[in-house]
Amino acid sequence: MRYSRLFHLSPQPMWVYDIDTLEFLDVNEAALQKYGYSINEFLSLKITDIASGDEIPKTLKTVYETRKNVTRSFKGISKHKTKDNQIIDVEIHSNLIKFNEKSARLILANDITKKLKHIKAMESQNRKLREIAWTQSHVVRAPLVRMMALVNMLNEHFEEPSDFYLEQINRSAQEFDKIIREISDKTAQIELDD
Repeated sequence: MRYSRLFHLSPQPMWVYDIDTLEFLDVNEAALQKYGYSINEFLSLKITDIASGDEIPKTLKTVYETRKNVTRSFKGISKHKTKDNQIIDVEIHSNLIKFNEKSARLILANDITKKLKHIKAMESQNRKLREIAWTQSHVVRAPLVRMMALVNMLNEHFEEPSDFYLEQINRSAQEFDKIIREISDKTAQIELDD
C-alpha cells in the first residue's frame, strides 16, 4: 500500500517493467502525463516502444547487460518518444525489484531535454566568445600595429606625409573598423541567442 502511494503520487515519471518480456507492468500518473498514453495503452506496450528508433538497440543492450550481470541499480541517459512522436532526453534510474512474483525493474525517468538544450546553447556561446577573444587578440592587433607604425614613421621622417602613407593609414583604419563591426555583430548574436 505504501509502495503504491509513493509510486503513483510521485511527480517524476515512473514505471515497472518485466525484465523477461519487457512489458510494462505498472505506470504512474506522471508517466501518463509525460508520454501521453492512457494506462491501458501503456500497459499494452513494451519498453522498446517508447525508445526513440535509433535508441532501441542501446535499450536492448542495456536490458541484456543489467539482466546478465543482475545489476541491482542502473543510471543512464536515453532518448524516448512520446505518443505524439516528440523525442525527449531522459535520465533513467533503474532498480531491480520483485513485482507480483516477477523479476522486474522500477524505472524513474527524469526529462532532461531542456537542460541538455541549455548546455548546448552555453557551449555554442562559449565557442563564439572564444572566437571573439581570438579575433580581438590576433586580427584586431594587425591593422592597429600597422597604423601605429605608419603614424610613427610619418612623425619621424616627414614634415608633410605622402599620399602613399595616408592611403595605407586609411586602409588600415577601414580594416580596423570592419573588424570591430564584426566583433559587435558576433556579440549582438550572442545576446540574441539568450
